Amino acid sequence: MNDLTATEMKVLRFLDESYLEGCWYSRAIAGHAEVSLLAARRAIKSLVRRGYVELTRGLFDDDGMIAGSGYNATQAGHEFCTKNTT
Repeated sequence: MNDLTATEMKVLRFLDESYLEGCWYSRAIAGHAEVSLLAARRAIKSLVRRGYVELTRGLFDDDGMIAGSGYNATQAGHEFCTKNTT
C-alpha cells in the first residue's frame, strides 16, 4: 500500500533515479523534485524514519575535496519505489 504523501513520493522517485550513484543536498532535492525546501526537508525526515532514505556523511567531490553530507535512497526505498511506480 502506498502510504506516502505526494511530496514524499516525488522526493523518493528523484532519489531512486540516482540509486547507488550518489547523494544529494536538501536544496538540490527540492529543486529536482520541484517542491519547496521546507516541504523537501519534511519529506526527507519522514522517509528517513521509514527507512527509505539515509543520510551519508563525509562525502568527497571528484577532486577529493570534502563535500559534506547528502541523502540517498536505501534498498528498501528503491524496492518501494519500484513496486509503486505508475
